[in-house]
Amino acid sequence: MRSISLLLLVAACTSETPATPDRMISVSCDTGIAEFCATDPCDQTLEAAKQDTSLCEPGFPPTLTRCGDFDIVSKSEIDSGASYYYQGGQLVAIIGRVAPSLTRCSAGPPTFSAPRCDATASESLPACAPNAR
Repeated sequence: MRSISLLLLVAACTSETPATPDRMISVSCDTGIAEFCATDPCDQTLEAAKQDTSLCEPGFPPTLTRCGDFDIVSKSEIDSGASYYYQGGQLVAIIGRVAPSLTRCSAGPPTFSAPRCDATASESLPACAPNAR
């Protein structure tokens, strides 16, 4: 009985659960994903984004964060950045940031609630890992 309890405890501690959003930010998006990506190429699936080496430069290395029901690929530069929100593996919104606090939804549904999670839950994008290139 003790070994079963220990096994359950280890399984509970090692399972990957997505971070709970710290807060939600409601934004209005300029256009839909399909329309945006038709004129400005973007990765419409999470798997494509994970392998996209064009996200590796310039600026800071991109990160991948699991936040609630979303996988978020974030790419930052000196004073700007973009976050690509994927749900169920599909791109649902693109939100840009310009320093110090301007946030704009470039593409997505008319209104989008963007989750924000602690950045420490992030990992490097696989395409940009040192041994991937």
